[in-house]
Amino acid sequence: MANYYGTTASNGGKIKKGMEKELQAYLDLWGFTGDGDMHTEIRGGFLHVYGYEDFDPRLLITKEQAEANEDYEEGEFNDDADSDPEAFLEGLAPFLEVQGEDKAQNLIVIHTVGGEKCRFPLGACEMVLRPDGFVESNSFKFWS
Repeated sequence: MANYYGTTASNGGKIKKGMEKELQAYLDLWGFTGDGDMHTEIRGGFLHVYGYEDFDPRLLITKEQAEANEDYEEGEFNDDADSDPEAFLEGLAPFLEVQGEDKAQNLIVIHTVGGEKCRFPLGACEMVLRPDGFVESNSFKFWS
């Protein structure tokens, strides 16, 4: 069985002035599945999402949840919560400024492309967070 290899990159969402600390607090609530090669980074007034994994954000267990349930450990993935890229992106909306013009306006765009060790077909997904908070998702359609 071949291993799946994925790559994720974003256009870099522009952060509203003075919102870096609040944005970092929001990002600290989330983690990514995989080998730890996915990153969110605040750099130069922009939020960058990138790495050698699929874009697969999941909520992490908070200190309060860990104190309330002895089976939970703070900072671990919350097994009761599925991967939720749309919720992650929707939560970014208050922190980011509008980029682009007219129909191309967005807050952030994230692309993920991957496949099984150089085998056809590849999988690809584009997720766009629109200024109204709506998440648009587009992906390849396999034509046989």
